[in-house]
Amino acid sequence: MKKNSRNIIISLVVSIFILSLVTPVQAWSDVGVEYYDSITETIGTWDESDNEALESSTVGFHMLGIKFIINSVDQTADVYKIRIDYDGADSGSPETLQIYYRWGTTGSFLLAATFGGTSEDDFQVTINDPTSTTLQLSLVDTVQLFEFQRDRWYFGREPELWMYWN
Repeated sequence: MKKNSRNIIISLVVSIFILSLVTPVQAWSDVGVEYYDSITETIGTWDESDNEALESSTVGFHMLGIKFIINSVDQTADVYKIRIDYDGADSGSPETLQIYYRWGTTGSFLLAATFGGTSEDDFQVTINDPTSTTLQLSLVDTVQLFEFQRDRWYFGREPELWMYWN
């Protein structure tokens, strides 16, 4: 009888442990995604149909500086994240990219993430709560001077703003 009771207790403890692993820690009641309303290609180009970024080219200088602007951002979300779906670069470029953000149209940009090179990556990075309904994302390459290779970066989609509500 004692052996049977012990087996039942062990089975119960194991079952509770397994259920605790499956139960989510944080459940969001709602999720929203915002896409860019406009693009400013200061340096380089963004191909909207293929989601590719290409550096501009002048002798010895290959640079990228593209700004994605999202308007009418809902300011009631609990968490804001920038999602990047990066698919790699041509020529096996080891160069990295940086994504910066700022709320509004003035002030300095804040670094959100550095990524790139040859490895594919699909990630989200949490950003500060909004101080404006406009979000600007700036995509910049990290090597801009005396670079002799013109890089093209591939993306699964444009940078996105994801919003979560509890």
